[in-house]
Amino acid sequence: MKSIAIIGAGPAGLVAAKTLLHSYPIGTFAVTIFEQGTSVGGLWAVEANPNYGLINPDMSTNLSQFTVCFSDLAWETLELQPAANIFPKAWQVNRYLEYYARKFIPAGVISFQTQVKNAEQIHADGRSKWEITFINLRDQSEKNQMFDCLIIATGLFSGPGPVPFELDGTDFSLSSAHILHSSGFRRLGDLSSTGQQPSQGKILIVGGSHSGAEVAAAIAMQMSDARYSPSGSGIEPLEIIHAVPYPLFALPPFVQSDKGLSPTFMPLDVLLNDLSSRLDDPISFGYGHTNPEKQGQLEGLLETLMNGARDEKDSGGSEKEKPTQFNTPYAVISESYVEFVRSGAITPILGRVVRLSNQKEEITQKGTELICATIIEDSVEIKIKDIVAVVNATGFSSPALDFISSNLKDSIGLDANYPHLPLLLNRDASTSSGTAPRSLALIGFSYGSYWGVLETQARIVAKKWALDDESSLSLPSDLDEKSEKLYSFMKELRSTMKDNPSSVPQNFLGDYPGLMEEASRELGLQRVDLNWGPKEGMVNPARYIDSRVDSAEARKTMKKLQKMTDASANYREFSARATFRALQGNWNVKSKGSLGSTTNALPMTATFNPRCPTDITFDLEYLFVLRAEEPNRPSDCDTHANELERSVYRLRETANEIEVWNVNPREDLTVDKLRYTLKFSKATSDDKKRCLTLEVELSTDPKYMATVHSFQFSGVHVTKFTIGDRSNDPSLGDTSIFEFSR
Repeated sequence: MKSIAIIGAGPAGLVAAKTLLHSYPIGTFAVTIFEQGTSVGGLWAVEANPNYGLINPDMSTNLSQFTVCFSDLAWETLELQPAANIFPKAWQVNRYLEYYARKFIPAGVISFQTQVKNAEQIHADGRSKWEITFINLRDQSEKNQMFDCLIIATGLFSGPGPVPFELDGTDFSLSSAHILHSSGFRRLGDLSSTGQQPSQGKILIVGGSHSGAEVAAAIAMQMSDARYSPSGSGIEPLEIIHAVPYPLFALPPFVQSDKGLSPTFMPLDVLLNDLSSRLDDPISFGYGHTNPEKQGQLEGLLETLMNGARDEKDSGGSEKEKPTQFNTPYAVISESYVEFVRSGAITPILGRVVRLSNQKEEITQKGTELICATIIEDSVEIKIKDIVAVVNATGFSSPALDFISSNLKDSIGLDANYPHLPLLLNRDASTSSGTAPRSLALIGFSYGSYWGVLETQARIVAKKWALDDESSLSLPSDLDEKSEKLYSFMKELRSTMKDNPSSVPQNFLGDYPGLMEEASRELGLQRVDLNWGPKEGMVNPARYIDSRVDSAEARKTMKKLQKMTDASANYREFSARATFRALQGNWNVKSKGSLGSTTNALPMTATFNPRCPTDITFDLEYLFVLRAEEPNRPSDCDTHANELERSVYRLRETANEIEVWNVNPREDLTVDKLRYTLKFSKATSDDKKRCLTLEVELSTDPKYMATVHSFQFSGVHVTKFTIGDRSNDPSLGDTSIFEFSR
């Protein structure tokens, strides 16, 4: 029996332990997990540390539950209340991992509140062992234990990254202006040293990664909620400046599928990881440097996903201008970032923040000192003044791995100067290197590791160690041609990161489908394709299972995935959420019908103001305000005087419905009575116009048979929509129609 030490009880450590204990006969491996926290989950242990972890418990994942899962545990087995949507929240991921640990990890295997101080390889009598020195954090006692093999599963991120800009010699800890890392934001009070929501100044977000877009949208959302919620502060939202070093493509989690012109929607990762899009046979892991041609193809894909396909008629027959500078596009996933930018709540500025300084000559009425930021773009200096808070969203620190020797760090290529490629792991699905001991494995250190990749890495490591004898464990791994080629690519990539970082592709080792398919063949895994062919449908962990594991959970996941795919194509699944997201922000409105000549003649505007749901049974909510824009109207007049309507739009994602509610006439932010429900499963489509149309019977008024909503899509955007009443009384005709456009 081989003894295995695992450091870390996050997703990587848990799936490694499960694989070692359940995929091989009892007695093959003995496992001990060292976890310095009080619960499993790693970064996802958000319920134990809701205010201090790196992840907000209410943050939704940017990958669907068909990617954020393991092969032998289906999400519905958990019976969560409320049930997880397709994109689970962080606290639900935490519950998933807790359930997984209870199901697969025997009591006593995980040693909580235990910090590994040192892990050293000891050689004696031609054999090697790992001496693990660890500290019990409850009583600070120190002990040693010997193991045959070591798995490091502490994760790619060790903590918030350092401030990447000069602070101009100012001690900002003594200033009332505030600087924080994006992982420290939970509520608006975090933007102020007083703990209160700031009411003056600007908010500066620094960093163009996923975390930058997420925190910018989160702050904009909370500011909108504070202004438009019945329980909010009423403070007007502050301007949010987002400094990004490169242009962003902010994709929502649901995009149009490529099956015809009719608007149908699919989770983004389901579409991108569809095996039918692969031309290689057999499908295999691929990587390589980018070039202008690949860049153009990627930009074309992102453009199509965002704005829809354009034919010659749409584009005037002209070809897209080729970029004069070779910069790779950067894509992030965000539900609402694009719409907050469109509405003006977030203002992106291209450039790098190089300096912050106290704006000593400017102090707000409440005594808060403001900050001035210096941004450089193409040698042009830009000054942003009146900043009350700065959020550093430039990423996280590389793994320190302080508990291993410098020689071991060198053997795995550890270099903190390359945060996107801190390790050179070129063997065994990026778990080892050619110079590291065979008895050492690192799982979960690939940038952007998918859970299916973690499970694949665990299987490869377990198989290698199950076949090795004790003498071979002390030797370095043998290098093959494939590993040497990958190592050369990684070294070249680091040089490019140093000399020309803008040309580095975003996911340089991110061929998730290729890795899963190639590894499944090499490991001899069983496939669970159900109704799909081997090159059809989405790659996900449940398609590849061990022979010793019960297939029931995998089949449950695959059935749900295939049912969802069918519902998307044939029953408008996710259309309500995709439509709801696209309504956010400001619209120009025209009307015709029986509203009156005065109203018909006035220009109107409408705003869908996002706020947190005022009823927990809903997923998303807007306060809708329709206004008549009267010319020459004094700006200090009552803002309610020109309002024509207020209502509340609410989303029920699992029901695929949007509900429209009246507001209380005495409390215009409070929901009153349900007006009608838009059932998107019953929507009809116009392929030529790329529209979804819904009719709702209004049984309360015999004069009107239905209210009709029609939404016209281009990519993920609703470009225009109409709301009208269709009457039973021929003499009334179409009594009112509102036309909304951007």
